[in-house]
Amino acid sequence: MGLQAWLASIAGDVHRSYRCLALWPWPALVFNQPHRSVDWDDYRLATKVLEPGDFILTRSEPYILSNFFIGRNRTAFSHLAVYTGCVDGFRDQKTDFILKAHSRGLNHKHNGKADTHCFERTVTHAISEGVVCQDLGELLFHADWFAVVRPWRNKDQQGAIVQTALEQIGLKYNFEFKPNPTYASFYCTQLGQFCCQKSGIGAPTPTLVINSILGLVTPFEMFKAPAPLADAFVKFPMVGCSVSCNEPGFAQRSRFAEALRAAIREAPCAMGRGL
Repeated sequence: MGLQAWLASIAGDVHRSYRCLALWPWPALVFNQPHRSVDWDDYRLATKVLEPGDFILTRSEPYILSNFFIGRNRTAFSHLAVYTGCVDGFRDQKTDFILKAHSRGLNHKHNGKADTHCFERTVTHAISEGVVCQDLGELLFHADWFAVVRPWRNKDQQGAIVQTALEQIGLKYNFEFKPNPTYASFYCTQLGQFCCQKSGIGAPTPTLVINSILGLVTPFEMFKAPAPLADAFVKFPMVGCSVSCNEPGFAQRSRFAEALRAAIREAPCAMGRGL
């Protein structure tokens, strides 16, 4: 693993917590339960509006290092995941990732019977461990803001997005944050862009962004590369968002502030605006 990959991996795992109990000098116990803005009302909204093939844009405030790096590119949301719906697979007991995941179909409804190999609500996304499939709650309950956008317009596009995302499970994370013509690795928004391309959907135009740690301290263009920002995916209809997205100033973090603010204003949220 290269230096940038090592540093990026550490930054992606470091987060702050306001609740800590330590016994000094040893042993030390850390009670780590950072507050999250996304709550059960938000989760219930998500389960009502989400359909397979949707993209979920998120941001988690405690991840200060990764937010600092990504935020330098003026983006409010910092992560993108593909909602892959109901899948068959096997849960890895060490990581809780869903292995050998394959879709049960776009319109599949769980029959209520006990089935340890059926996962009703899943997301597939690129994180530091690579492209993985997880339960929806693993994503949303680690977030402070989320929005759901819908890139597909018909069943063919919808199915292609889900299939494309699931086929990438197991690939490595693209720590270089550069265009990868072989698609042997992905960062989160690159996976969304790839799903659009494979589905015949016009993906957001990449933006020149900092792709190197050296780019944080130097103005040189050599440390930048074209990449799709999470906020750029609001070009697609927003079908729902967390209440926290209505906070004054959230959209202002984005270089797409006007479009993001308009999308949030029109999207249903869990409280204050019905579905």
